[in-house]
Order: sequence, then structure tokens, then C-alpha cells
Amino acid sequence: MNIGPMGDGSIDVKDENILKGIGRWMDKNGESIYGTVATPAPLQSWGVTTYKKGKLYLHVFDYPADGKLYVGGIAGGIRRTYLLSDTTKSLNIIRAGKQDWKIQLPATAPDTTNTVVVLELNEGTRFDSIRYIAPNSRVARMLAFDAALNGKGFGFGDGKTNRYYVDGWKLPSQTISWTFRNDRDAIFDLSLKYIVGMSSGGTYKVMLDGKQLAEGCFNRLQKERIC
Repeated sequence: MNIGPMGDGSIDVKDENILKGIGRWMDKNGESIYGTVATPAPLQSWGVTTYKKGKLYLHVFDYPADGKLYVGGIAGGIRRTYLLSDTTKSLNIIRAGKQDWKIQLPATAPDTTNTVVVLELNEGTRFDSIRYIAPNSRVARMLAFDAALNGKGFGFGDGKTNRYYVDGWKLPSQTISWTFRNDRDAIFDLSLKYIVGMSSGGTYKVMLDGKQLAEGCFNRLQKERIC
């Protein structure tokens, strides 16, 4: 938890409030954490998922403003959908494609930090690995650790603070890529965020389906560049 006592042995009130908040959340949503395993579902724009046999837990961090939660990559049937904090009421869910679904959520987020939605799955449900960009997604973040590394001789940092980067990236033959899909035309503003070491630099190109969208130079004094 990275929380320690103060000099007199007591716990700071701010830390105490955080721990109590975690406890209240776990009282209602602990099922989505304990006993779960790595999810077979693809990445989702609104948050993350956890999995237990027969159930997929949707951890909604970015609550949709229109109440429509699009879930991608589930090819099989879904028996029932509900909020983990209120298992008595089912949520309306319909297909939004062959392997995508649309869930109607309450107008107001039940939990402003992490609302958990449960999908009870039919036996033999299959999952697709390609990330689905929902039509109402406000932001689609392609993080370095979510990318595929193409080429040899480079890799990821260990993921700790200030080390969640691609390491040893030196050659034009080394590239990183993300595979995703959407089901309708859309317009996006493309923003590239990066951190460059004091002795690092170089150039970049951004490609989409083989077409170049942008190129430029990395500047160690500039942490964000709009393409």
C-alpha cells in the first residue's frame, strides 16, 4: 500500500481515509479481485477486465457520458449483466456487432473511481484478441507496454516508476505497433507523448494501415508533441 506510520506511530488521516475507501470498495466489489486470473478479453478503452470461470468483470474507470458501455471481443453469448454493487438488477445488453456488445448503464456512475459490471458468460464463450475502439470513446490510449515489439535487440523497462519505456530502441528496423479496430468512420486528434533521456534522441514516423500520418524529431526538452 506504500503507507507508513508517522513519527508518533499513528497513521496520517489522509492515508486512513484512503484505506477506509479501499475497504468500502472491496466490501462490495472484492469478488472481482479475489480468485480472478488474467483476462482472456482484449484491452478496452474505458478500463480493464478481470476473469473468473463463467464471469468477466468490467472495471469501468472512464464512465461513458451517454451511459452506453461498449465491450469488444466477446464472440459467445452472455446470460446476464449487472452491477457487482447491486446484483439484484439486470442491465440491458444488446449486440453491437458479431463480437461486440452495448450495455446501458445508469446515468450516474455508482462508483466514481471504479464501477464494476459483471458479465455472466455462456459455456464455451470465445474471445477476440484485437482491441475494439468504441464509437463513444473519448480517449484511446495506446501505451508502450501494450504494443507489440517488431525486430530484435530491444525491449521494455521493468515498469517501475520512470522505467515504463521501450529500452534499446536504436534501429529503423525496430518498430512498435498496436492492432485495433472500429466499426464506423471517426475523426481523432493524434497526440504523441514521450520522454527522452539526456543522451537520447532521433526521429519518428507514425503509420496507420501502411500510410504515414506524421513524422518528426524527438526533442529531449519537449515531452508532448501534437501530430
